[in-house]
Amino acid sequence: MIRISKTQSRVTAALALIIFITFGINLVRQNAKSSYVGIGSISNSETDEPKVGFILNNFHRTETKSGKKVWEITADKGQYFAETDTAKLLTPYMVFYQKNGDVVEITAEQATLEFDKNVLNTAYLTGTVKMNVNKEKFITTEKADFHKIEDTLIAPGYAKIEDGKMILEGETLKVNLSEGILTYDKNVRTQIKPVKK
Repeated sequence: MIRISKTQSRVTAALALIIFITFGINLVRQNAKSSYVGIGSISNSETDEPKVGFILNNFHRTETKSGKKVWEITADKGQYFAETDTAKLLTPYMVFYQKNGDVVEITAEQATLEFDKNVLNTAYLTGTVKMNVNKEKFITTEKADFHKIEDTLIAPGYAKIEDGKMILEGETLKVNLSEGILTYDKNVRTQIKPVKK
């Protein structure tokens, strides 16, 4: 029979505890890498998809300057990717408040937003993009890109503009939001609506 002293017994118990804790920590780390973060999932390391940090219902984000709203975005659902400071939204509703008092509203089926902290840099909108300026001019297209630095919205394909007097159709529409100027690059057609008597 082997006799162990109290000191040897304590050292053996401490080593067993350290081995158990180390094994537990490694097991938790391995599970965290392959399962999820928060309520979103981590993508497979074999793909290039970014990690999902948050899956959001009722997405809402706003930028203000000097106490006034610059823009506001809401959506039914979204995913926020913290690594790239981007968000993918379903059925987004965007409102831009211009310095001249114009209110520009935009809806789409999907949007990918790129932020720099709380500042919206770009928005890529797809799937029946509808825009209106002061509920007077209405624009419909299938794809549009918003660029904060230029304060522009660009629809690279077909786009239709309609107001109470006419319908304009064409391709590659550029909307300068700060100046309120809309220009087409090609294939422009105009239809003047008859005056109602």
